[in-house]
Amino acid sequence: MRAFGPPSTAGPVRALPARPGPVPLARRATPPTAQCAVLQRDVTDDKDFVTAAGDPNRRRDAVVYLGTHPDAARTAKLGLATVEALLPLVGPTEHTARGALLERGFVITTKENPNWEKAVGFVLVLDDPGIVRNVATLTDKEAKLLAKGARLAGRAGDQRLMDPIRKKIRREAPGQLFGTVTHKMEPHDGRYNAWGGNGMFSCTMRIEFAPDPDVCDATSIAFVQTVSMLAGTRSVDNRDDMPGRFNSRKQGIDRPDRSTSGFYSASGAGFNKLTGYSGVQPGISAGGTVVPAIMVDTPDGTTENVTYSYETSIVAKEGTDTGLVYAVVLWSFTVDGAMKVVPNPVELKQVPTADFGAAVTAWNAQAAANKKVAQQALPVQRLAAQPQGPRAGPHPQRDPRMPDTASRARWAETLQRAAGNRASGALMAPVRRCGATVHAGCADDAVERQGTGPSAAAREAFVPGDGHHRPDGPVT
Repeated sequence: MRAFGPPSTAGPVRALPARPGPVPLARRATPPTAQCAVLQRDVTDDKDFVTAAGDPNRRRDAVVYLGTHPDAARTAKLGLATVEALLPLVGPTEHTARGALLERGFVITTKENPNWEKAVGFVLVLDDPGIVRNVATLTDKEAKLLAKGARLAGRAGDQRLMDPIRKKIRREAPGQLFGTVTHKMEPHDGRYNAWGGNGMFSCTMRIEFAPDPDVCDATSIAFVQTVSMLAGTRSVDNRDDMPGRFNSRKQGIDRPDRSTSGFYSASGAGFNKLTGYSGVQPGISAGGTVVPAIMVDTPDGTTENVTYSYETSIVAKEGTDTGLVYAVVLWSFTVDGAMKVVPNPVELKQVPTADFGAAVTAWNAQAAANKKVAQQALPVQRLAAQPQGPRAGPHPQRDPRMPDTASRARWAETLQRAAGNRASGALMAPVRRCGATVHAGCADDAVERQGTGPSAAAREAFVPGDGHHRPDGPVT
């Protein structure tokens, strides 16, 4: 056992003035050295590890013990609060201890007391093999919920996590995490007339989304769609209201003039009836009821040499997931000089583009100024990139009482680890975890973010029209 206290800085000892008598206990002052003394000792076994992990004065020793006994975090069944208290005390090269704590935190937040957003934070600090290994421990439903947690935490762009999840649930095609998206495009050529009066072309697009009840919770699933109709760089969209809501690429929310709702084919409190030409059947995934969401659109025209481009977001309109974009379909076609309709390849994405978000913003600006038809604002899409460095977060403080010289060195080392501690404390910056091996450059690499891949994921959902976060958690 070691008794630590600060070294004395006082000069030669001088005799105290004589007192008239013994000082009562209640009036006796505790010597400064006694006030600062902290008892510390090495962790001896797994049982002692549990005690040390729960003692703020011995938690650093518990971390050291984990470096050679990584199973202790699992066998001791550390609680979430203890795991989060220990992580900031892990040094930048103590990969084994960090990995043991992160994996214990992942088990807690996926198996024992699910918190999928927090689970994402734990697993993304691991190296790539660690992510794959931990995702493999999940059931298919748990893996889907982890993917949803990544969306809600703004981490859906990190393919280090999303690729193993897609492989686990056998949905490696883009845009299919929340259900199955199918589509069918049927072009109908027009007729060119050199003397004027071209015959009309059209192109029918049907999109169907079958929600997965494991991860979708919405009483109404609908569609928000943008469109651009361009002849070169000139828009040929003849709707009077469209120029007032174009984004910089002349894309706008696809609604007729004087529409109140920005949802595709909305009419009054519902939607236009689904036909082979147009309309919407809203979807449902709630309370055991699952109904696919379907939309049909048939744009047409008489102008040759034009390109029509659409971005269709499948959105939870009502219910627990309100505002969450489940999938995105990008589709387009070109009409050539002979009025032949040429469909372009359809692309499925998991999240909307920045151009879509700009079109939503433009619709809302128009709605704010258009009081005559009571145009309603759409939910505002946020596409806020995550910071590339470690996120700021609360930094748990150890007892500030200063120990002797040897322990002061340990304290200085702790302060020098500040960047690494912040990364672990925030649980969001991937670090290299190399078992017990310390290799060249390891300290420099300890807080580096993944060098490749979109670590700065876009936030992909909607928030209410005032731009504030939903009360139920982070916005995507």
